[in-house]
Amino acid sequence: MGHIGNTVQTAFTTFDKQTITGTGTSVYTLSHSVANEQEIEVFVNNVRQEGGSGKAYTVSGNQITFSENIASTDDCYVVFQGKAVQTVSHPSDAPLQATTGTFSSNVDVGGSLLVDTIKDGAGTNTAMTIDSSGIITPSNPVLFHIYMNTNTGLPDTAGVVLPLQAAEFATHSFHDTTNNRITVPSGHSGYLFLSWNVRIDAINGDNNAAYLRKNGAVIVEQNKYYTSAAAESISFAGSRVVSYTAGDYFDLYCFQDNPSSATRNAIAGAGNTFISGFKIG
Repeated sequence: MGHIGNTVQTAFTTFDKQTITGTGTSVYTLSHSVANEQEIEVFVNNVRQEGGSGKAYTVSGNQITFSENIASTDDCYVVFQGKAVQTVSHPSDAPLQATTGTFSSNVDVGGSLLVDTIKDGAGTNTAMTIDSSGIITPSNPVLFHIYMNTNTGLPDTAGVVLPLQAAEFATHSFHDTTNNRITVPSGHSGYLFLSWNVRIDAINGDNNAAYLRKNGAVIVEQNKYYTSAAAESISFAGSRVVSYTAGDYFDLYCFQDNPSSATRNAIAGAGNTFISGFKIG
């Protein structure tokens, strides 16, 4: 016949039962994890017991603790009524498995462990670690610092691509040693934070420019007209967030024009002419 209200979920449901054989102790393992004392009915010598703090028993996950020892002569059994009626509290010692999840409060990874980890979807590779100070360390970050290790001549009124031959570090093969530049390897896309510097010789009257380029197109430009009588070196520097996909490349391009039509040098060194970067998204 018809009815008003929610559809009954527990019709034709079998309740699981567990017999506990007393050993003269008070702590026993349940065959099913439970969230609280109200999920089970406990009987000792056919007398139902009241659960909860200060009562006949308490539960935690798959462990039940009686307030008094259970002897081998006691008739003790547990009926898992919560398992049949499908209570929604998740046992604290059981793994949570779901395709998606929405959390309305904090997510505590690892509880009181000194170092916690977050793994990939397969649960195999550690994506990052969080230490007791809350510092997050990616396990396999994208980052690099590549630089020019040999001075490069800059002919008058001519532009030159500066070769970045060396690397202090370059993960995931971002350093393209064939073309002496940064080239995004297969399987990578996202956003990079890039910083760069170009240092060159200069004298009075030199007109100089340096560029950060993506795929041959200028994305940051610096120009300087040098007016000091003394021969010195000047630096061009900049930074930018850039998007990237596999196959994109980044390099440094330099131009100089001077009254004497002489060749100037772009100066080598990890702190002189370089591109540094790391992935931010």
